[in-house]
Amino acid sequence: MAGKVVTDTIKSSVSGPAVFQNTSGTEVGQLCKAWARFAASASPSVTASFNVSSITYNAAGDYTVNFTNALTDGNYSALSQAATTGGNRAVSFSQYTGTAPTSSACRFYYYDTIIGQTNPPSGYAYIAIFR
Repeated sequence: MAGKVVTDTIKSSVSGPAVFQNTSGTEVGQLCKAWARFAASASPSVTASFNVSSITYNAAGDYTVNFTNALTDGNYSALSQAATTGGNRAVSFSQYTGTAPTSSACRFYYYDTIIGQTNPPSGYAYIAIFR
C-alpha cells in the first residue's frame, strides 16, 4: 500500500539517525549529517548551521569545521561552496588536503583568485556533510 506519513518529529530508536529503507530493508537514503553557512574571515561567525558547534580559524583561508555530535568516522562526503561580497571574483572553498577529515571535524580552504588566501574578502562559505 502506498501512502504518506505526516508527522512533526521522526525519532530513531537508537543513538544514530533514522535510516530510510525500501520494502526489502535495503538502505535507500540518508539525511545530511552536518551543514553550515558562515562568514569567511579571521573571526568566522556561523549564520546558520546543523550539527556544527564552531568554526576555527587556523590561518589565512584555513578553517576547521567542528561537529557538535561526532560522525561514525572520517569517511564522509564534504560538499563546499563559497561566495564573495567583494566584487566579481571567483572564490573557492574546498576540503583541505593536508589534513584527513576526522569524526569530529573537517578542514577547509578558502581561496580568492584575485587576492589569494592571505586576506579573504568579506564573503560566505557553505558546507554540507553526508555519510
